[in-house]
Amino acid sequence: MIQIYDRVKLELLMTFFSHKMPLIYKLKSKPMHENKTIWVDADACPRAIKAIIFRVADRIKIQTVFVTNNFIKVPKSEFIKLSLVGGGFDVADNEIIKRLKILDLVITSDVPLAADVVKNGAYALNPRGTLYTKENAKELL
Repeated sequence: MIQIYDRVKLELLMTFFSHKMPLIYKLKSKPMHENKTIWVDADACPRAIKAIIFRVADRIKIQTVFVTNNFIKVPKSEFIKLSLVGGGFDVADNEIIKRLKILDLVITSDVPLAADVVKNGAYALNPRGTLYTKENAKELL
């Protein structure tokens, strides 16, 4: 079971990533995170974490894609999508890397995927809320 501290940490990091601006900056017509996407390596993502991601994605209004080779139920939302990929070794990981843009966020517990994400100029976060960097991803490999 995920601890409360980890849940709060994950929600804070996802909100930080969304670049929610203080009220004074909300006069801009487009949110800062409009062209960004959160990618979730959903095959190994715990159910409790998925529930948090569902809530946060809707609250901060950011496109979130759950990539998996097994069907999972996702809530109806204009911000939450499911991407089913074929079975096989690293098929979901390869799909995420293929569709990833600079400054996107990937939530994964797969360290090799996280290392590739960071190398490509995006952010990687494990389901417990720890941000991967080039340094710690190399150490964990």
